[in-house]
Amino acid sequence: MERRAKPALVVALEESRATPREWRRVDGTHTYSSAATDAARVRSVHQRGNRLRGLNVEPGEQWDARVVVAPGGPLDECAVWVMYLGEAD
Repeated sequence: MERRAKPALVVALEESRATPREWRRVDGTHTYSSAATDAARVRSVHQRGNRLRGLNVEPGEQWDARVVVAPGGPLDECAVWVMYLGEAD
């Protein structure tokens, strides 16, 4: 049975925990809509009080995320950046 690769966002979140308060780019490009959705999900995870389905984010973790449009590029070439802020007080 073949194992599926982890989604790029999950990989970036896992790597970001090792270096808190440093921005990490999620591999690949996204449409503005999907990038904005992913960024909003990551930013609001601390308000949910439970794991964010499919992203392996634990309760109490605080994250920041932003969307960056490629300079001079179309809206379907956006990058998502994430930063682990640490545990909530």
